[in-house]
Amino acid sequence: MATRLGPCDHRHGGSREWSGWAVLIACLVRSRLPEYAATSGAGRRWKRLRYFLAVTGELHFGRAATRLEIAPPPLSRQIAALEEDLGVQLFDRSRSLIRLTQAGIVLQDHARQILNRLDVAFRETRLVDNGGAGRLRIAFVGSACCRR
Repeated sequence: MATRLGPCDHRHGGSREWSGWAVLIACLVRSRLPEYAATSGAGRRWKRLRYFLAVTGELHFGRAATRLEIAPPPLSRQIAALEEDLGVQLFDRSRSLIRLTQAGIVLQDHARQILNRLDVAFRETRLVDNGGAGRLRIAFVGSACCRR
């Protein structure tokens, strides 16, 4: 009997105890993006990672919001929701300065890798669908080509 490995199969009777982040990472690793995208909250998680990286790039909520073409209050709420989901503080905030915490630095590295990997996966998928990449297998059977 085959054993299911869990996170991407969670809708099909597998473990339901995986966190959303674990499901995202496991599905990326196993290249099961469509299944993850079909789960609830996937788009919200990706959006929060993009927002987080924008804030880490600017270290200013106002400039990051401008870059993302949204208002600062919704951006701040999304970052607060991300911190709540993870149960950590990602930024040290003061009136004049925003700095990443140690947890924020770790998430920044992982978020970049996850979003880069997702971008590559989508690009390669489109490339294969358009015939620009993939596998072409050619076989040769010697007895079929020559008659004696």
